Amino acid sequence: MCKKHVLYQYIWDFLNNAYYYVHFKHRRILKSYKNKHHGERCFIIGNGPSLTIADLECLKNEKTMVANSIIKIFDDLSFTPTYYFAQDATIIKDNADFINNRKNITKFTRAFYNKKRYPLKDTINYIVFSPKIGFSNNIPCGVYNGWAVTYSMIQFAVYMGFSEIYLLGVDFNYTNNNTEVNAACYFDNRLYNNNLAYALPKPEVTLASYQTAREYCKNNNIKIYNATRGGMLEVFDRINFDEIIKK
Repeated sequence: MCKKHVLYQYIWDFLNNAYYYVHFKHRRILKSYKNKHHGERCFIIGNGPSLTIADLECLKNEKTMVANSIIKIFDDLSFTPTYYFAQDATIIKDNADFINNRKNITKFTRAFYNKKRYPLKDTINYIVFSPKIGFSNNIPCGVYNGWAVTYSMIQFAVYMGFSEIYLLGVDFNYTNNNTEVNAACYFDNRLYNNNLAYALPKPEVTLASYQTAREYCKNNNIKIYNATRGGMLEVFDRINFDEIIKK
């Protein structure tokens, strides 16, 4: 990465974080979610190719967390998921209209100072620690990136007090030796926009972050399982999705 790009990234992060801290209402709102779901279970949904609408429909009575472009297909569902997340600038810009038009869901998005470029409404902002690997137990102060919004969702789930966390559709398997994002990475072609320049995956960073989450949850008596049908993520204990739903 060139020095000019590093400097730009530093300035961009600084301005985003400054905006977040000036607008303290978001921190106050985030504090209200501390242990809101103490002792409950939730499902964190990835958008990988293993996911199906049928599996999603099984979760209509569950607490669910979804992210990114899945909001484009909400009209295909008979229910609205509980929480929505987005933090990648490119994805947020592409989905801004969908995010703003969806009123009956709580939406958490990364804080951006440039509201003309990222014109989001009625979203709860948070900040991201981009360069580090860690696990945040204080969401109002920020989350660790992990190079995956799924990792932020895990941190949110723990902060909210969920004692059982299940991952579904988190395939952790990109194309061309985990170096490229394209339509094959998603369960529905509508989630991919060929005109966007997607951030390249960093599976080694995401893997290390998931390992950090596993250890944090283990040390704090929180159960976290991978209920994905297939995929390449083996950090968390596997569990059969159909068996969970029967309980």
